[in-house]
Amino acid sequence: MGTNAGTPGRVQRTSFAQGVAGLSMNDGSHYNADAQRRIGRGMFDALRRIATGASDPLLPAAPGQVAGLAATPSASSAAITWTATNLATAYAIEYRVAGSSTWVRAGSAAGSSYTLAGLTPNTAYEVRVSAMNTGGVGTPSAVASFTSSDVPAVTDSFNRADNPTTLGAAETGQAWTPNATVWGIVSGSASMLSGSNGRVTVESGRANGTVQAKFASLSTGSNHGRLLFRGDSSVNYWMVQLRVTGGVPGKYQLYKSVNGTLTQVGSDSAAAGVAGDVVKVVMASDSVTVAVNGATVITATDSFNSTATQHGLAAVGNGPTFKNFSVTA
Repeated sequence: MGTNAGTPGRVQRTSFAQGVAGLSMNDGSHYNADAQRRIGRGMFDALRRIATGASDPLLPAAPGQVAGLAATPSASSAAITWTATNLATAYAIEYRVAGSSTWVRAGSAAGSSYTLAGLTPNTAYEVRVSAMNTGGVGTPSAVASFTSSDVPAVTDSFNRADNPTTLGAAETGQAWTPNATVWGIVSGSASMLSGSNGRVTVESGRANGTVQAKFASLSTGSNHGRLLFRGDSSVNYWMVQLRVTGGVPGKYQLYKSVNGTLTQVGSDSAAAGVAGDVVKVVMASDSVTVAVNGATVITATDSFNSTATQHGLAAVGNGPTFKNFSVTA
């Protein structure tokens, strides 16, 4: 069957009448009387099928419902996969923002995967897939829901050339701004290279979300590495501190600095820190949660500086190094 035979599978209220072979008037152009009667009967049957809604006997059965739909999102796209369906020759992919009523046709695929592109970061979506063939379109799959990932407000691995005088700019473009100390890049890590009680921050534009960094190495002396968050000046900020005394790491502590006065908030974490710890702070209104390597160690409720958007790193003296700093929603 050619393209015309597949029309009923694409266009509603149409049918197809198959021509006949071997019944011409031997002029290469015209059917004889018997052929015309057969074609007329076929066209009448096709019209009756349209009127009654009967299936076209020349078409295969429509494929069944798609199963096994899954979505793996990134910030601006999602990898959609499903289980191949018997009788399907293609698949239609539709999506919508969660909560909306209108499905948008994204495209079609011959196989059992599709990349859904052009998504808005940090947005909830729904997707469904329908199998197709010349016999029609199958029942849409069950809806798969997913949320596109966030684009970090700030991200910096510090994987750039050594620099003894400045951290330069984060990979997302924000400038690192120190206090009266010198920070630089050493072997792919951020480190304070001179001064004491050093701080270096970036403006993220986000007061709520997640601030994270890897405490790559610790001081061999008496020193403290710090992850700063929710700062608006050199005297008003929050920080998570890993204290190191005589080269021995202690526990993580949560502090706030109000007009330059440090106050410990909440309790120490349960375990001592080690080099390579990934420290994460989740900020949500007046709630602060500190996690180390994915495990929550400190929680606090405090509205101080809850709208401040500067985040960064700090150290009491030279020694601690940091990697993989990020600020996300």
